[in-house]
Amino acid sequence: MPAKNAEAERIVVRRKRLGTITLDDLPQDQREGYPAAGFWGVPVSALYWCDGKRNLAEVIRLTTLEMGPQTFDFVGYFRFLERHGYVEFVEAPRCRIVAWRLAQEFAPTALHSQAMMPFTTVPFTSVRRKSRPL
Repeated sequence: MPAKNAEAERIVVRRKRLGTITLDDLPQDQREGYPAAGFWGVPVSALYWCDGKRNLAEVIRLTTLEMGPQTFDFVGYFRFLERHGYVEFVEAPRCRIVAWRLAQEFAPTALHSQAMMPFTTVPFTSVRRKSRPL
């Protein structure tokens, strides 16, 4: 499991376009050393987990589970993508953060026991404010 990253917990990424981000429209010298996400790899896997609801810490955890331990700078990469308009950062729903933190706190001991199921499988669309359009 990746180490806790307070900054990643506060960032929720929403993609602005479908598919991968090839960076074809960005000159090589402006890429700041970050890779294009045109082919399968860590950046592509992380992008697919970004749904505008998961915080970046969740995205890192899921990508690590899928691709194995990583030394990739996820926070820096997504900040780079945001600066260039490929993604946007949105405000994290408070209920989702609380549920995610509870799941992280109890996961090492409970390992997805029945006691944890309400925290990990509740559809968060059901807790949206009614005044907000869907």
